[in-house]
Amino acid sequence: MWTLRRFRDDTLAETWYGRAFVRLYYAVSPTLVRWFGDTNWFRKLWRRPLDRLVSKLQARGVESTPYEDKIW
Repeated sequence: MWTLRRFRDDTLAETWYGRAFVRLYYAVSPTLVRWFGDTNWFRKLWRRPLDRLVSKLQARGVESTPYEDKIW
């Protein structure tokens, strides 16, 4: 979780298209999770890709320690 927050704030937030992606994500994902979050197929669909992304980011030096979100 901390890794993804750092990636959002330090990488995605640096470009207009990264910020647009984050805005879209926060606009769409709560509804999707509300509808499908308790289903096994939804969790299985996203678990492996997110775990791989976190592993790749950590291998590139993005930390996984507690983090205070940046305001942007």
